[in-house]
Amino acid sequence: MKARKSLKVFSDELSKKLRLKGEMDDFVLRKVIREAITYYQLKTFAKVENDGSEDREVLYIASIAEENMLLKLVELLSEDEEKSMEMIYDSRVVRRH
Repeated sequence: MKARKSLKVFSDELSKKLRLKGEMDDFVLRKVIREAITYYQLKTFAKVENDGSEDREVLYIASIAEENMLLKLVELLSEDEEKSMEMIYDSRVVRRH
């Protein structure tokens, strides 16, 4: 198994790649979370579901460890330390742990 970058290195490289600066909106944070899920091969996943009137992205969190890791990444990239998954995904978070 290939060694993965630390969250700090990953966040710095992703910030440069996506040209992230300052406060980010939830759409950008969702993109960052999807990138991290793919890179770190997490069991957590995001899925677009239709609630009858529109498509909404729902985050399915596989473990407390993965949730904490993703929150740490958001904290590293966002100026808002109080950001939660519920805020980013408009309360559409399913915990499977």
